[in-house]
Amino acid sequence: MRFLVKITIPTAAENPIVSNPGFDDTLRALYLELRAQATYSASQSRGRVDYILIDVEPADMAAIARPIFELLQVKVEFLQEVTPQKSFGHVNT
Repeated sequence: MRFLVKITIPTAAENPIVSNPGFDDTLRALYLELRAQATYSASQSRGRVDYILIDVEPADMAAIARPIFELLQVKVEFLQEVTPQKSFGHVNT
């Protein structure tokens, strides 16, 4: 199944690892290890949120979340990808 994984990146005050010079490289390597198909970042009022798109079976979610939690000490959310089944075509109005 395809999931969008939401990871709230803490501020440096919340987790000092974020201020390490190689933090972004470490995070990028982790996403590659998890076989992320795409990654997206968004700013928010208290830092940033990363989204990674992965294919994973529900039974393997804990194995995906564990290294992220160990690195950042944050909750990892799995949002199931929802795509339209097919187009409805032209609708007259």
